[in-house]
Amino acid sequence: TVTPFSTAEREFVATMTGPQRSFEIVRFPFSEFPEEQVRRYVAENQNLFTRLDLAVITLADRDEAERIRDDATTPGNPFGNLARTYSRDLYADQDGEIGEIYGHELQQELINPDELDVILALSEGEISSPVETTSGWSIYQAVAPASSPTPGEDAIIAEARSYMQIYEQGRIQDFIRAEAESFAAQARTSGFETAVAQADRDILTTGFFPINYGNNQFFGQLQSREIPELSDAAFREPFFTTAFSLDWDDVSEPVILRQSALVLKLADERPASEEDREFITEYYDAIARQFYSREIETTFIDQDKLQDNFNQAFNRYVLGN
Repeated sequence: TVTPFSTAEREFVATMTGPQRSFEIVRFPFSEFPEEQVRRYVAENQNLFTRLDLAVITLADRDEAERIRDDATTPGNPFGNLARTYSRDLYADQDGEIGEIYGHELQQELINPDELDVILALSEGEISSPVETTSGWSIYQAVAPASSPTPGEDAIIAEARSYMQIYEQGRIQDFIRAEAESFAAQARTSGFETAVAQADRDILTTGFFPINYGNNQFFGQLQSREIPELSDAAFREPFFTTAFSLDWDDVSEPVILRQSALVLKLADERPASEEDREFITEYYDAIARQFYSREIETTFIDQDKLQDNFNQAFNRYVLGN
């Protein structure tokens, strides 16, 4: 049984509903990573975005792959027939033909990424030596010569941007952070509104909220349709540290949330409302018991501590097996 909670405890928790602050925020989404930077990345990593048209035979071990390669390079043994007979991958039923893929897609299958260069160098009809892949040991045949990326081609830019968002997010983040830092420095010098106008950006204003780590439903919650990143902010301690350390007219350093960098300026501050304080004080016992109940429930159904014997018990006591 949970013992009654003291008046001092109720009042202390009630003070956590304030102070409440609202902020002016300027967003720098990662999606604004410029096309020029994507093109530069393609130029630096052309092999990743080279198009290949390949067929493949995948075997269980290297010795078998060597033997099948010898067969494939002997006249009268079409690569497609050997793929249908021996290959153990998803392409066997289509004569081993993978179709057109990008270099980075193939590289993800290779245990040694450097072997991409060997496959890129294949001439039409040429067959590679066995290479170890995530599916076993594979030999590749070039159905057509590799095609280097065309600078500025829309499809290549789209592919490269998608790739970078997954595998080079740090590079995107560094660039956007630098843009946000430059804006913040300008805002401190020329003023927030002036810097916003010069950067052709928008000021978004939040509602009031207290320091509410975890977005507890009993305190003011962080939520905004215009600023979707705030749903993540509730679980980021650095956000609260930055936001509630700001003095009037201060401009924050960028805060990275989700897929954006945010620059904050304190818009307003108010104490907790008497209505909020009274609600917490009056209903604190029920609120606290609810949290205790959740904690106990979580403890008892902890996956690491729970042994699931449902099927055995059902078979024994219900089915009589």
